[in-house]
Amino acid sequence: MSKHGMEEEGMIWLWESTFGARNIIGFAQMCPNLQILINVSTAYVCGEKAGLIPETLYNLGKNGGGINGFDIDTEKKLVDNTLHDLTIKGASSKQVRDTMKQLGLRRAKLYGWPNTYVFTKAMAEILIYEHKGNLPVVIVRPTMISSTYKEPFSGWVEGSGSLATVSIINGKGYVNFTNGDSNTIFDSIPVDMVVNSIVMAMVANENKPCFKIYHVDSSLKNPLPLGKLLDINYQYFTKKPMMLKLMDIASFHSFRVDQNKLGMRIKATYKIATSYNAFTLFTGIFDDKNTEKLRIAMRKNGMDEEHFNFDPKSIDWEDYLLNNHIPATVKYLF
Repeated sequence: MSKHGMEEEGMIWLWESTFGARNIIGFAQMCPNLQILINVSTAYVCGEKAGLIPETLYNLGKNGGGINGFDIDTEKKLVDNTLHDLTIKGASSKQVRDTMKQLGLRRAKLYGWPNTYVFTKAMAEILIYEHKGNLPVVIVRPTMISSTYKEPFSGWVEGSGSLATVSIINGKGYVNFTNGDSNTIFDSIPVDMVVNSIVMAMVANENKPCFKIYHVDSSLKNPLPLGKLLDINYQYFTKKPMMLKLMDIASFHSFRVDQNKLGMRIKATYKIATSYNAFTLFTGIFDDKNTEKLRIAMRKNGMDEEHFNFDPKSIDWEDYLLNNHIPATVKYLF
């Protein structure tokens, strides 16, 4: 997933995630032979909701009445004015980055989003809906993306998304506890299943007037509790420890602990706790009625389920994590 809270760039994201989507819509409307437009969003545009979360649009725009007075144009003006003021004051690049980061986080939390990533994704969806006209549009909303299940081979991973970050911080000993509820469902989905769902959504909706939303997730069909995820990581790294002095540092038995490294771990613990609270304490379950209909239609049309699999029920989480995902994270990201 991505950047869920770990590398916030504040409202600078507004230009790329939000207005970039509107520009794509403008370009698509000039393409006479366009068959389908796919927007890859995130399931967490729902904000901090609980219970069963449907595959619907969360309308923040003017036409939908807005939420707490929310208006995209107002947010854009706020960004423009803040950047203008910083330029006049001769602010450094770091000052601009830090100011915009904090501004984005404040605005996101004001409207019920944990970070600017999901906030701007939600705004992008609204702009797509408001400007799409007669374009055939599909929004695919994956949850936290993890390494490949099978294609192009098991365990390929490139970026340190949320599931990989759990392994990194545990395996390297940056933190030794997690703030959360062990029963919280840590909703993750392998990246090749996300790609397969996108391909199938294109096939099913091409050349049809539509506005479809698909959740690509595991929380409803094959839930992975946070407690189980942490236990599996502990099981792996106990057998294959990444640091010889990990237990000594963790238990403070040594008086030779490097104070700088200790300070780094304290900062990392705080950073991860504040960034991931929204997900380790998340109580929502993502409904996938539309995605299930897509799977059923695929089977009826004789599509190859083995090569286009996006059914989370096929995942054995313990086997996948121990033999695919965690070893891949260690190999490619450590």
